[in-house]
Amino acid sequence: MTFALDHVVINALFDMDRAADLMSRLGFTLTPRGYHSLGSINHLVMFEHDYLELVGLPSGTDVLRKDVLESPLGLDGLVFKADDIDKCLRTLRDSGLAMLEPRSFSRLSPAPK
Repeated sequence: MTFALDHVVINALFDMDRAADLMSRLGFTLTPRGYHSLGSINHLVMFEHDYLELVGLPSGTDVLRKDVLESPLGLDGLVFKADDIDKCLRTLRDSGLAMLEPRSFSRLSPAPK
């Protein structure tokens, strides 16, 4: 079984504009804002084999992604890619890492109307 880091997540909560501006001023190029089906927004900083994700919450809506809302501001997670997700889960759980259950969702682009 192999697994590797897919991306690092930084939670900006309701301050996505400020976080995106900071990353841009640090010299990173961000993707256009994405909108997730679960009620979150994001920008990505793409690297050769992985990426950094700024995730946050939109204002003016009642649909907010609960795990993002309840997570602290700042470094929030490591996301792995694996050829055997069940074995990867067992390995990570056995290591004692706190983790969320895997789930599927999509990124809507362009912005919903």
